[in-house]
Amino acid sequence: MSIHPTYNLIWAVVAEPEITTTRVRNGDFLIMASDGLWDCLTSEEAVGLVGLWLSNNHDAVYTSQPMRNVGKKSFDDTNVYQRNELPLKVPLDRDGKDDKTLFYAWWKAKKQFVNWDDSPAAHLARNALGGADGDLTEALISMTSPRARRYRFVVPTRKKYSYC
Repeated sequence: MSIHPTYNLIWAVVAEPEITTTRVRNGDFLIMASDGLWDCLTSEEAVGLVGLWLSNNHDAVYTSQPMRNVGKKSFDDTNVYQRNELPLKVPLDRDGKDDKTLFYAWWKAKKQFVNWDDSPAAHLARNALGGADGDLTEALISMTSPRARRYRFVVPTRKKYSYC
């Protein structure tokens, strides 16, 4: 494949990594996610959702012995949580709006969260893709290519990456 001679392309890779260190303490966690997750959830919501998940799974996570299956075997939390019920204050933006994310407004869905999953990654993915609106979550997950790329983002699963 050749490049047309009138195009002047400059290809560059910056090889200067930025390295930082952070002291990690008991209770600290890191959320590594693509921009697709952040199009559905604010940073505060994601941290609040992990806090909500940890409140339901505290005994399984904070043990003296490492565990293979982190999550509880049976979930008894059937509550539906609003944004203001997360264990973290979700601030309003300059315009007084409480939600700056793209997809929920596009889907015309209200953000309501659930705490059913046995892993924090699945918990974040479910709540990013509809949360308490099970019909929306099921529709988004069952959508096939090429339409799926317009409505979903890539979510890591336990065994492989799948489109969600």
